[in-house]
Amino acid sequence: MSPSRFLVSFEGDRWRVARVSGGREESVEIPLAAGADDVPDTVAGRLRQWGWSGGGVCLGLPSDWVLPALIDCADLPRKGRAEAMRYRLEEQLPLDAERLTADFMPASGSRVFGLAVDTSRVRGVLSQLSAQGISAAAISATALLALRDVSQRLAAKTDFVIVAGDSSLELFRMVNGRPEAWNTVPHRAEDIVQACRASRFATHVEGRKATAAVIGAMDPVASHALAQDGRIEVRSVDEGPTWPAAARGAASMLADDAEGWANFRRGELAPSSPWGEFPALLRMTAVLAVALPAVLAAVFLWRAAQYESSARESHAKQAAEYIRVFPNTPVPASVASRFKSEVTRCTSLNGAGAKLPEQRNAIESLRRVVAALPDGLVRVREIRAEPTEVTLDGESRSHADAEQVARALRAAGFEVEPPRSEVDPRGLVSFTIAAKCGGADSDKAAAVSGPVAGAKEALP
Repeated sequence: MSPSRFLVSFEGDRWRVARVSGGREESVEIPLAAGADDVPDTVAGRLRQWGWSGGGVCLGLPSDWVLPALIDCADLPRKGRAEAMRYRLEEQLPLDAERLTADFMPASGSRVFGLAVDTSRVRGVLSQLSAQGISAAAISATALLALRDVSQRLAAKTDFVIVAGDSSLELFRMVNGRPEAWNTVPHRAEDIVQACRASRFATHVEGRKATAAVIGAMDPVASHALAQDGRIEVRSVDEGPTWPAAARGAASMLADDAEGWANFRRGELAPSSPWGEFPALLRMTAVLAVALPAVLAAVFLWRAAQYESSARESHAKQAAEYIRVFPNTPVPASVASRFKSEVTRCTSLNGAGAKLPEQRNAIESLRRVVAALPDGLVRVREIRAEPTEVTLDGESRSHADAEQVARALRAAGFEVEPPRSEVDPRGLVSFTIAAKCGGADSDKAAAVSGPVAGAKEALP
């Protein structure tokens, strides 16, 4: 099932919100209070009721906001052609090019159908929508969106398309299925007939009647007067309201990015940044993705500096001890290796055959602790092992169970302080036990000791 597409359009004192989903159109009108300048909250509210989740919508502009003109581009250079087209469009419009946002549609031959809007005027509407959390992915005239939808069903020889709005008629002169002129006329019979006749003279219709397709419901008197004109053949394409066709045209524009039809979401009306089309959560995720590596790098550099400082401090202590033992000898690069060599030399001279005291291994201490733990009696959360000391953090059902763990470690040759324990909100006993490694006798005890009998029951 295709995703839902949304149209938000306005004209006069009314807003219309439309949805196209699964081939069906829905619409609701929202009147504005007298003098209201802001988009009402109900616009965003209605979108959310229809399943809108913050994506882009199409903004439909009233016809009197759009300035159309047909320009000839045959002599324009390739370099800077778009800018040259905008200034050529300015020659036929009452606004300076700097104030306009324009888009162009191919008409016929070297001619191009240009449409422009006042940038600041449309930007004000975009700001109102943005305040409601609504992002416009496309901007076009509502009448042009209806024409876009119906143009796919028009006969190839259709000369005019009339889009019947609530307060006016939009008359498009067509060439090869695309508009090349656009006039807005009131619903009066004489104005409609006069506009069609005037536009007919600009076409190359010879030896046949001009054909006009009507979208929406025209005024009956005006429709009759147009039908009585012997030079124009009128047929209705869609007799219902024009908003379903406009909604379908908006859905098509959002789906395939206009494909040659005017879209004013460009230039100064383009999104200010790519983040404008994404929800705040995605923007925060992207920021964290950039910031997290930088933070980790700073932490690692700080830890490296700490380790280097600790190494320098340790080397300084070894050098001071070496100077105390050998006051008249320069400090070697490796003080520890020099001490070992000196101990070996001295024991060899006196024949004692003494060996250097064996250094304990933290992994071995950890193995002894794990081997001594009563099976199934407690749950161990954390073990911190050092060469001469091991600390356990865990949970048990009672203080007696924690004390039993301490006794098991003492039996394994460790020097164990009384456990520190407390009852947590769940009713379990959290304990901490610090066990120091004993001497050689404790190693022998560890070799023969095993788990404490009768401690096999597991925590719940």
